[in-house]
Amino acid sequence: MRECKKIQIACCLCWLGCLSLSCSSSVDLRYFSIREFSSGSADTQERSLPMSIGVENFRSAPSLRRQEIILRDGKDLRLTLSANQLWWALPEEMVTESLKNYLAEQKVFQQVFSYPTTHAARYYLEGVLKTLEIETNTQEWKAHAALEVYLVEQEKNEIVWGSGVLDVSLTSSPTMEEAARKMGESVREIWAKVAAQLRKVLAQKIENAEGNKR
Repeated sequence: MRECKKIQIACCLCWLGCLSLSCSSSVDLRYFSIREFSSGSADTQERSLPMSIGVENFRSAPSLRRQEIILRDGKDLRLTLSANQLWWALPEEMVTESLKNYLAEQKVFQQVFSYPTTHAARYYLEGVLKTLEIETNTQEWKAHAALEVYLVEQEKNEIVWGSGVLDVSLTSSPTMEEAARKMGESVREIWAKVAAQLRKVLAQKIENAEGNKR
């Protein structure tokens, strides 16, 4: 009887030891964001457009709706997911916040709101995240982002402008830290193109509206 108890105690101790070893060898998760690299000081001294704008949450394909960073092998184009290196939030959430922050920091509009909003905003922006992945090679990596943005007139629920697919790929050293920084810069380049086009389109609409009043 005593021998059975000794065996039971030994088994328990062995199990606890294995559990402790398993916990101590667990993989540490690392999180990355694009926010600090997709915003910054004003790129232009142009005046703000005399209006507010809403920004609706971006959409994306289900395959992109994950925090695991998507990696594409530069040789055979095979896709894999990073197990322990994750985006801080879902990619569509990151690019939505990034666009709102960029438009506010660049003072493209007088105010920028999340949409739907109770604030007065004649137009709002909606968009689709097409690609957010890192191409890996031996010597260098590439941060690849592709997005499409639409300007919608709220009252008519009508798309009045579309950016088309805007695609930017920037080279980085083969480290996740550098690739995440370049991903933020890629997204920032896209927002700069979007902002420039929005200024032209909306300035023309304002000019046309003032001309019709005369």
